[in-house]
Amino acid sequence: MYCMSFFTVVFLSCNLFGQTKEDRLREALRIIIENRNRAEYITAGGEKLHSSVLLPRFYIHRTFKPAWIDKSGITRNARVLYNTISLAYKEGLEPNDYHFPIIGTIINEIDSETKSAGIEVIAKSAQLELLLTDAFLIYCSHLLSGKVNPIIVDPEWRADRESLDLLNVLQNALNNNTIEESINGLLPRNNSYHLLKKTLNRFQTYIQEVPFNPIPEGPVIRSGGRDPRLKEIRRRLEIFLGSASPNKDPEYYDNNLRSLVSQFQFQFGIDVDGSIGPQTLAALNTPVENLVQKIKVNLERWRWLPQDLGNKYLIVNIPDFWLKVIENEKVVHSMPAIIGTLYRRTPVFNSKIRYLVFNPYWFIPKNIAVEDYLPHIRKNSDYLKDNHIRVFNTWGADAKELDSKTIDWSSVNSDNFNFALRKDPGGNNPLGNIKFMFPNQFNVYLHDTPDKGLFKNADRLYSSGCIRIQYPLLLANYLLSPDTSWTMERIVSEIKTGIERTVTLAEPVDIYILYWTVWIDENGNINFRKDIYERDKKVLIALNTRDVQ
Repeated sequence: MYCMSFFTVVFLSCNLFGQTKEDRLREALRIIIENRNRAEYITAGGEKLHSSVLLPRFYIHRTFKPAWIDKSGITRNARVLYNTISLAYKEGLEPNDYHFPIIGTIINEIDSETKSAGIEVIAKSAQLELLLTDAFLIYCSHLLSGKVNPIIVDPEWRADRESLDLLNVLQNALNNNTIEESINGLLPRNNSYHLLKKTLNRFQTYIQEVPFNPIPEGPVIRSGGRDPRLKEIRRRLEIFLGSASPNKDPEYYDNNLRSLVSQFQFQFGIDVDGSIGPQTLAALNTPVENLVQKIKVNLERWRWLPQDLGNKYLIVNIPDFWLKVIENEKVVHSMPAIIGTLYRRTPVFNSKIRYLVFNPYWFIPKNIAVEDYLPHIRKNSDYLKDNHIRVFNTWGADAKELDSKTIDWSSVNSDNFNFALRKDPGGNNPLGNIKFMFPNQFNVYLHDTPDKGLFKNADRLYSSGCIRIQYPLLLANYLLSPDTSWTMERIVSEIKTGIERTVTLAEPVDIYILYWTVWIDENGNINFRKDIYERDKKVLIALNTRDVQ
């Protein structure tokens, strides 16, 4: 049961006699809204109302006319909203965050007292009104831009969040009796979100129905071998992949099972060798509950993004070390990427690629110049010359080149390093032959690299924050393709000149630098990756906190 405030009970009993039921309810709402400043926040049914700005504005604008209760009682819109909130768990959210239990209790109590217009029913109706409105506004806000404020839990996240006039959404939904449709219309439009949601629901079912005991350790299981653990391994693969490997001998490692194991390894970011060793076994022993939590975190990250990513864009998924070019939700190009180290992390944000630079100079950031280059310069007076690095007195067009030999580098430190270092174009330039520019506050961009061998490694955390890509010529050809004069032959010829040149794109292209540890790929398969920057835990804690962030 919930409790009404003593103030509300007394006021209702003293002032509302002789009025219609709707007038009484209207007056009750007015009293609660107008007296909201007497407490830190408004409560209803014993629960804190989170929409402290929009909710009063909504009722004041409609001169306190009830939205969810009319002369016949609780409206259909109210019941639709209640049912819609009950399914919040399918979005990776908690119905209880939207007053679900107390709303259900009050609905049942009012339904059993439909013919009464007494003080008790009026008070319950007023509280139900406020709870439903708050639930609608907060749930819609969470679906539209996330429950958690990404800047609070992840300061490196700068992707744009969606904004909308939710009071207008609410009023239109009430006017047109489209509560469910209006709420669903706020979900991310990308099909990947909805496929991920389906996978969440499938895994949630397994948590309730399937016992999950660890598979014992043992020797590596290879194709053609036998092992009693394979029976349980087959079951796990069916749970994780959603597909089974039928076999008359469940303890024999046949080719069908090897194919599923390889698929599992690929989707879980494990080296694909088809054998079941310690790493694969550990992944198979991951509790389904843990995977459910990871999916919830990544559904939330989807809600932090614009509702519609567009028809054509690039995505760099940091934990996957991969870049993909997307057109109409289809991958048209894909390539490995190298991202920032744990010390110099690649941030999350979105921008537009506006131009690219052939044969770029590398203007060495001060922190890298001090931390990585200064020790070498002190030891070797020819280090700068040998590495084709020039020294300038400042950044900018009026910078003057200095003779590095005239500088007493032994006296230079992080406090008095007042120089600009610029590396010439060439084979050992860390930016390679091309860089792809999308102006942003982090000075992060895509670029080529002379260290091609690093792309063979599974975990590619080697950069200072920027993103190195394996096939820059392919990407350049794609981005420049709207201008038919930019053929691959012309691109190669431009690079051979060795002269820096900036080329503006005829059509700027959106790019999203994202952090997904779980996602659905272009084949409809779920993929899991390590939380390399350890960001999932903070998001999960915030998601499981009752208070709105």
